[in-house]
Amino acid sequence: MSTAEVKGVSQHPGGLRSQASMVIQTRQAQRLVEGREKNGPAIIGMTAFGRRTRNLWLSAQNDDPYADWFLIRIEDAIETARGFIQEKTKAMQQLLKVMDGVKIEVAVSMNPVAIPLQFTNPYGYMGAYLIADFDELVRWVLTARHFGLIDRDKSMEILNGASRPIRRAFHCVAEWYFTSINRDDVIRQTAAAKHAEEIMGAVPQNVLDGTHRARYAPDIRKRKVLDPFTDSLEKLAIAKSRAPRSVFAVMAEQRGVASAAVANEPVPDE
Repeated sequence: MSTAEVKGVSQHPGGLRSQASMVIQTRQAQRLVEGREKNGPAIIGMTAFGRRTRNLWLSAQNDDPYADWFLIRIEDAIETARGFIQEKTKAMQQLLKVMDGVKIEVAVSMNPVAIPLQFTNPYGYMGAYLIADFDELVRWVLTARHFGLIDRDKSMEILNGASRPIRRAFHCVAEWYFTSINRDDVIRQTAAAKHAEEIMGAVPQNVLDGTHRARYAPDIRKRKVLDPFTDSLEKLAIAKSRAPRSVFAVMAEQRGVASAAVANEPVPDE
């Protein structure tokens, strides 16, 4: 056996890497990828959603029950949105098949856009799958409209109805706040845990005890036990330094209004 072969056996393989991309064919879907930061209420697009879920994922990994809770809510919102969109897509596909003697092909873009997908957790990719489903629905709806099977008002009703659950799903990540607490803090009702409850509400018991977790949640890494008094003060200081309590209160009050405005905003027409 050669020296190279011996060295190869003793060495460890490096970390795994992969690549992914998504092809977007409609401008409506592209707008949901990019989101909006100016000219109206902010809309969290797929890119910002994937970026924000990174901190949520890491906090769930560090035993933050609120992060676990919001991962559940995001999963539920994405599954609801995908189910709704896929149902509408099937309806459009059936509509285009009812014309005897006429074969209609779904429209395709002459210049599709490839978007690289580089997320650090499964939830960013789940957001991308949701956009891909919506992109397909837009193509079927605009095809049916072009061939006179549905009118403009009906097409906009379908697309607006499909975009709302996507925006709601993406907006879930904006309702979670980093507090640096863990389950022990909530059980002991430390000052930081009480502060988190004021901002985000009470964690459901089955989430707190770990019996109900998101399907794609990360494994929990238990932290070493520190002095309770020092630990609580340290984490409370971190939470307050990141966002003052008064700001939290204002954001919590405005969250419902902002969420409703974003969810009900219509999809621009072609």
